[in-house]
Amino acid sequence: MSELFSPSVVRDLYGSGYAFKNITRDQLTGSLPESDTIWRDDPYGTGLKSSQQVPLDWSKFENHTFFNNAESKVNVAFERIINGYPFDGSQKEVNEFIDSLGGFEKYVFDCFPKYKGDLRFSKSSSQFISFQDKSGYLFPDISRNVLGERVIASASDSGDFACEFYLFPSSSTAYDNQTIFQKLDTSNNHGISLFISQSLVGSTTIPVVMGITSGSIFTSASVDVPKGEYSHLAFSYDVDADSAISIYLNSVLAATSSISEISKLHFAKTPCFIASGSAQTFDNTVFSPMETLDVNLDEFRFWKNARNQSQIKEFYRKNVFQQEDLALYYRFNEPTGSFASKAIALDHSGNGLHGSITNFATTMRGTKEQSQIPLTLERSQNSPVLFPDYPSLLTLNATLLTSASLYDSNNPNGITKLVPSHYFLEGQAEDGLEDEFGEQGDLYGHHDDGAFPGNGRLPPSQVLSSFLFIWASFFDEIKIYLDSFSRLHNLDHSARNSIPSQFLVSLGKRYGLDLPNSFTSAKIESYSLGENLTSVQGYGTLSLKDVQELLWRRLLAELPNIQKSKGTVHSVKSLMLSLGINPDTNFRIREFGGPKTKKLTNRRSLVNSYYNSVDFSKGTPFMSSSYLGAYRHESGSPFGGPTPEKILIDHMGAESSTIKVSTPGTPPTYTMLTSASWAWEGNYILKNSAKKQSLFRIESSGSATPGTAPSIIVNLTAVSGSKTTSDKPGTKLVLAFSGSENSKLAITGSNIDIYDGNPWYVNINHDAGKYRSEFIVRALRTNGTDVLESHYFSGSYPNSKDTENRLVDVSSGKRNFVTIGSSSNYTGELLNHSGDNTVDFTGQVGAMRFWSKALELNESREHALNPFSVGVNNPLVNYNFITPESIDISKSSATITSGSIPLGAWERLRLSTDLYQEVSSSNSDGRLEVIDTSKNGHFSFSGFSNDIQVFEPTIKLYSRLDPNYDITTNVNKVRIRSVQSIELAEEIGAESGYIYDLDPRAPITDDRRFSVEASIVQALNEDMVNILADNQYINDAMGAPEQMFAVNYPALDRLADKYFNRLTDKVNTTEYYKFFKWFDNNYGSLIERLIPRTTEFLGINFVIESHMFERHRLEYKQADVHIDLKSRLAARIEPLYEGKIKMGST
Repeated sequence: MSELFSPSVVRDLYGSGYAFKNITRDQLTGSLPESDTIWRDDPYGTGLKSSQQVPLDWSKFENHTFFNNAESKVNVAFERIINGYPFDGSQKEVNEFIDSLGGFEKYVFDCFPKYKGDLRFSKSSSQFISFQDKSGYLFPDISRNVLGERVIASASDSGDFACEFYLFPSSSTAYDNQTIFQKLDTSNNHGISLFISQSLVGSTTIPVVMGITSGSIFTSASVDVPKGEYSHLAFSYDVDADSAISIYLNSVLAATSSISEISKLHFAKTPCFIASGSAQTFDNTVFSPMETLDVNLDEFRFWKNARNQSQIKEFYRKNVFQQEDLALYYRFNEPTGSFASKAIALDHSGNGLHGSITNFATTMRGTKEQSQIPLTLERSQNSPVLFPDYPSLLTLNATLLTSASLYDSNNPNGITKLVPSHYFLEGQAEDGLEDEFGEQGDLYGHHDDGAFPGNGRLPPSQVLSSFLFIWASFFDEIKIYLDSFSRLHNLDHSARNSIPSQFLVSLGKRYGLDLPNSFTSAKIESYSLGENLTSVQGYGTLSLKDVQELLWRRLLAELPNIQKSKGTVHSVKSLMLSLGINPDTNFRIREFGGPKTKKLTNRRSLVNSYYNSVDFSKGTPFMSSSYLGAYRHESGSPFGGPTPEKILIDHMGAESSTIKVSTPGTPPTYTMLTSASWAWEGNYILKNSAKKQSLFRIESSGSATPGTAPSIIVNLTAVSGSKTTSDKPGTKLVLAFSGSENSKLAITGSNIDIYDGNPWYVNINHDAGKYRSEFIVRALRTNGTDVLESHYFSGSYPNSKDTENRLVDVSSGKRNFVTIGSSSNYTGELLNHSGDNTVDFTGQVGAMRFWSKALELNESREHALNPFSVGVNNPLVNYNFITPESIDISKSSATITSGSIPLGAWERLRLSTDLYQEVSSSNSDGRLEVIDTSKNGHFSFSGFSNDIQVFEPTIKLYSRLDPNYDITTNVNKVRIRSVQSIELAEEIGAESGYIYDLDPRAPITDDRRFSVEASIVQALNEDMVNILADNQYINDAMGAPEQMFAVNYPALDRLADKYFNRLTDKVNTTEYYKFFKWFDNNYGSLIERLIPRTTEFLGINFVIESHMFERHRLEYKQADVHIDLKSRLAARIEPLYEGKIKMGST
């Protein structure tokens, strides 16, 4: 009979309930039309159709140019892109062009400057766009439609059309009547106008009107558009609809008109204007533009038919391409800068209605940051700069030609070097060239009639060399393909110089592995283009197809190692790591084993995960904390007096009014967090340096007035030095303290090799006593599981009744704060002694915390082993997040009601950061605000270079208390049956003394079960354990004899209530379950194949369980409690485990 919850069979992903499919070109036809020249969606294994599919470093000519001339190759690539890119083509044409490029040409295309922008019109400059409603009128050489068709007029004649665009009216501009778009015949008053009505500076909206007139007949509708932001407006006209005009604001229907009586518009030969227009009569009202347009415009489109809401919503965030019903399309993506054709607006509809900008100024472009452009799904790849004289394009061409020339001069296999030179000399004379090979190495140029897209020109070269380069290009491509076949077994985590992606599936089958398609349910746009892969709309740097190929490469690269360790936990973890999944944080790999009885010990689990730190060698960084002060409502040290309402006696021995405990009816006072015991801790990395480093300072502002120069109260410095005669490190830590102008304490810890480049945990404690106070400094270096080095040094000073102490003093607005990093703005009021005021720091620091209590030794040790731990011996008293009502009592001087008096004490966590937050880069001023996870203050960083990554993520090995302390797991199957030590025998479940024979009838106690579990509670448990310094609290809570007959564990319930105040939002179980389902469906069968047959594999399971503070216990009924033990019903139930709960040795 199978055990409860044990599956009779292990889930097999190829069984019923799972469906697999490969995304092929046939499924992509909806978004990417099928074509023989488009290879990007070919099924894996169909071979190579382009050198783009060969993963090479195309920036190096030696990888792909063997016989060809590199200079010619560069200019030919520019020729193909500038003259061949279909900027006004359909999506199919664009895809065909991109796929037709060779590998180097695609590399050059990716290097081309791309620009996404808008157009800023200014009424003070009378700027506007005009164009003839005549296809191919302007720049006919680059227009695909040169038939002179009246495109806008013919669309209007059909009785249904639409116009849409993005509009940004300034909130600080007063608007009179302005025209956005107009096509109007003033002789008969037939026309279409989109215009802005009057709006004052103080108004938050601006009226936008669409009006259509046919002589005396008209129809119109208007909508109010918000100022100071981009809004998408779509005007759809359908003469047969009940509402002829429909206006959509950000894809939502906002206004309509009545039915239209207009039959036809007679205005075919009139030009079109954007940002300017003429007076138009609506019945007896004349709309007269009083000024030209003064807004930002983007993505102007005119359609030949009406658009419904679904069509508008589908494309208002992304580019469209040439199609039959698109009449006019201005993207306004012409670049900023100085070039000849800068005053044009290119039409991307394919109808050649290119516009000319009157009174153009360079300030019309580039007024918005790229992140402010409204089209969130606009791909930069669709907007290459194609103007041949554009400065950035010329710079790119010159850079590539310089590298190409150097390569050609050293390439012995160039095809021109394999042909007798007299042929080229004869060709030079025949063609009248100044150089033997012409001007093939000159910059790419353009024809004399204009520098616009499609009008580029190759430098002249002689016919023979051009002919030879065609053959050489063909030979190079063949060699690239042949070389790629030699790398079919070259596997690496990156694609460069490795096996082409087309052959990954075939290689997997060679290893006996069917590579799963990991994203079968993804949308085509996400799979092929990387659209909307994050919570922010836009395109990712990698598509899901790229991600899948990257996962396959990693898996195949690690497969030999996985196969060698098959049958072990290591193989399962290696498989997960190859897929980019950390098995220590995302899953719980449980190998059951060990004795049936159990003791509660400080068992630790090893974790290999990312850890962030701040590198202070970038620029001249400076970190400061929020003020170390709060309004005191809580009890705790320093304490004294008969009742909490009495004035307390501070640790300096003086009766002071600065420290009070608040009770209902008693207002609190502002108190320094440094007024009694306190502690600072951080994780540091210092490299060899002769420079003295300041690891931590407490500074006093001296006044609450901004800009007041501070003084240094406490300074911990690291001093490097050469090794001693006994070969001990000469490095030492020095802590200096000066609480007043006339006092100083300096203590030194020697032989601490903190400059060794390893992570060091440093803890500074101030332990306040009644008559003397003590500084204790601890420095520990760990390997993740054990403390390798530990150093302690201390010094005390007498408390004085008549001496000012700046750790306590809050008079005159004095405020203390923590700082790290260089600063020159100091007074010499306190630590003005030689060397004690060092402020330089060029190392790294992470996991910083400030406590209003001194840390115990075991607490410091736990924090050193686990940088994420905020564990304390008594979390109910010393842990943070104490106000479930979310009252910020530390900043409140008002009396707190009795129902909101906080739990816990004054002695608790006050500042904390693990440097995990969404914003991790400096801003344009070199500043970064770091979140304080204790919810009390903040950390401010300044002095970094602008817009750089501040946090340095590194892999760190550390250990934490095992949250599964009650589960028997053991990978060691070796059982020691006897030892001489009685205590050791009891600990490992063996017998004491000697055993010479084993009883063959003894049952096998090894547990052969194995499971891979995903539990949302596991992550919660791993965070919960961070508030414990050890398992003693759990031990006391579960083993309290007075709670033997309780129905729960009250101490655990109270701790759970306090912990959950830490969370700011609900746990997202849905997304985690989706991730588990994705992993199980795609890679569960691979893990199953790594498990030995003798193992009882329980499968990959999503586990629903209680968290570690939520424990159930057997409930004794009233009848059970009052009868003798042998008769109690509960005593008859066989317990799951038998044993004692007590604290084990560490």
